[in-house]
Amino acid sequence: MFLSAIELQGFKCFADPAHFDFAPGLTGIVGPPGCGKSTLAEAVRWVLAGHASAAAVEDSWAEVLFAGTSRRRALTEAVVTLTLSGLPASCGFRNDTLRLGRQARLRQPDQLFTDPDPLDSHGAADLLHRLGLEASPVRNRGRSPGDPLSGPFVILDECEAHYDEGELAHYIRQLHEARGSTQCIVITNRREIMTEVDVLHGVTMEEFGVSLPVKMRRK
Repeated sequence: MFLSAIELQGFKCFADPAHFDFAPGLTGIVGPPGCGKSTLAEAVRWVLAGHASAAAVEDSWAEVLFAGTSRRRALTEAVVTLTLSGLPASCGFRNDTLRLGRQARLRQPDQLFTDPDPLDSHGAADLLHRLGLEASPVRNRGRSPGDPLSGPFVILDECEAHYDEGELAHYIRQLHEARGSTQCIVITNRREIMTEVDVLHGVTMEEFGVSLPVKMRRK
């Protein structure tokens, strides 16, 4: 199983509809500081865990809705959808692809949804268990380069930002070793990693406060 797409609209700085496609293997996400790269990691965490940041707030709509800019109104709805592909039959779904998402509206509890198989009575915790997913497969800065990479997929949010040369080399070896069993999506500004990935996505902010995807390259 792997994460084949992320779709966002109204989520934090992604005011406009945005779509990112992924494939098994090693993917890099790059862009200038403050452009919204880490927002993709927060979007995945929100869908799976119900909150976008490690320091969750009581009302999740307050932390995920696009807050507006001097040129744009704030939005009252946010939707993030993850597409999971290659699901094994043991998961119990009719298809090998599942769209798993979360929606928030102003001053309303957010809701998890699935397509084409609706959530059953066991809810989100049972769903994640069936998929073999952690509540949050996101790893942030401060991760030790020796921590293992495991699970269907992981999102690595600038974990290597402060690694020295030796730690970075070890981290890159880990990424390559994980390729056969774990899909790694690496948010990074390190050129050493950019040259190692199979696919490179970009994020930009042409208008202040509004993030956009940028088509980049595939090996």
